[in-house]
Amino acid sequence: MNLARKRLTRKLLAIFATPVVLGFVVTGLVSIRTTRASLVESSERALADNIATLRTAALPVAATNRQMQEAAALVERVAAEETVHGVALYDERGAPLARSSMLAHAPSALDAMAARAVTSGEPSHGALFVGDEEVLVHVEPVRDAPGLGAVIMTRELAPIDRMIDLTLVRLALTGGAAALCVSIIAIWISRVLGREWGNLVHAADRVATGDLDVRVEASPLLELDRVARAVNDMTRSLAETREKLLAAEAERTELASRMRHAQALAVVGQVAGSFAHEIGSPLNTILGWSRLSAADEELPGPVRRQFETIAGQCERITRIVQRMLDVSRPPTDHVVPVQLADVVRDVTAFLAPDLRVRRIDLRLVVAERLPPIVAVRDRLLQVVMNLCINAIQAQPGGGTLRISLAMESADPEREPFLRLEVADAGPGVPEDKRSQVFEMFYSTKVEIGGTGLGLPIVADVVRELGGRLEIADAPEGGALFIVRLPASSTPR
Repeated sequence: MNLARKRLTRKLLAIFATPVVLGFVVTGLVSIRTTRASLVESSERALADNIATLRTAALPVAATNRQMQEAAALVERVAAEETVHGVALYDERGAPLARSSMLAHAPSALDAMAARAVTSGEPSHGALFVGDEEVLVHVEPVRDAPGLGAVIMTRELAPIDRMIDLTLVRLALTGGAAALCVSIIAIWISRVLGREWGNLVHAADRVATGDLDVRVEASPLLELDRVARAVNDMTRSLAETREKLLAAEAERTELASRMRHAQALAVVGQVAGSFAHEIGSPLNTILGWSRLSAADEELPGPVRRQFETIAGQCERITRIVQRMLDVSRPPTDHVVPVQLADVVRDVTAFLAPDLRVRRIDLRLVVAERLPPIVAVRDRLLQVVMNLCINAIQAQPGGGTLRISLAMESADPEREPFLRLEVADAGPGVPEDKRSQVFEMFYSTKVEIGGTGLGLPIVADVVRELGGRLEIADAPEGGALFIVRLPASSTPR
């Protein structure tokens, strides 16, 4: 803020003070020229008048046989006047007759001006240095006095220079006072508007870095409040536009992901259908004979156990093929209101023997009086079953399976959601892998039979029902899968 205020002060000083200073400088230069010219012209007229008076007084002297003493006394008397520097009389040939004491050692240029005036009969004037002093010279030819050819009178220019210097001093003082007043006004404006200006600059800097949540407040001085409102409207519009662009980009990304997923499902359907058709009959034959041989009591025990192993592996292959078909085939059942609590209890009852064998402790918490979900029951069964199987496979050495079902929000103004949590005590899912576990055929448990199809099925069903699926860290130390389903879900 202080930096912005300093910048504003400098700019205001430059805007206000610079023209004033330049104006006074130009005015001073012009004033010097015009004042000097006016003073010189006035001095020349005064010299001309003085010469006219001197001519009248010098005519009797010139008419009486050039009485040099009287002429010298006359020029000294005239030169003694305050406005006259020196006087000189010249004869008809341009030779000096009498000079005042100040012109006793006059330069040759002064005699040359007198000779030109006698010859041409025209008056002239100019400036010369007499000694170290610059004087104004006026030469007047004389035609009506015998023996008198020209009169020269000089006047000091020092008074004129002093008057010009005084004018410059006055002009400088006036300009300095004006510049000081303008500077005070500029500093006062920067003090008054500095904070608001700093807020605007700070807001512009934040907007330039991408922060569109900034808002500016300003006083109504010099319409700054209108500028602040315009900045706020601009940032608000930019923020809305950015949100729309981000939403559109997210929608496009989601659509592209669904298209890729649909293409993968189509490929899986084709492969699963062909695979099931090709191996279905041979597999059923092998499974049937294996079951019969395993039940034959005449066979040795080791042989019967081998047949049981063959039958178990055939059933595993059958389940894998069935899962592939479940992924690729759309549901054909009708949607009905389904109590998700009943589905959870059915799944846990089915998995109870396997949980005991694997030494996994089941912790089931289901709230009472939960609203139903309008869906295909088998699809909900797939969600719960696949999440539980995923948790069981994550704990090959035993552990905990916690399942909880409750209402997400009790707010009557919002759509009710059911929250299903399935947690385990396994190794969990790393942060960088959580976005991949819902991809087709991606599995972190390939060595224990994972196919990478269970969680994609869960994600598809939850998405169809308008719900959300999240992964987090479970308090038990493993993975926590959170499913949120609206109680009024319909397939989408």
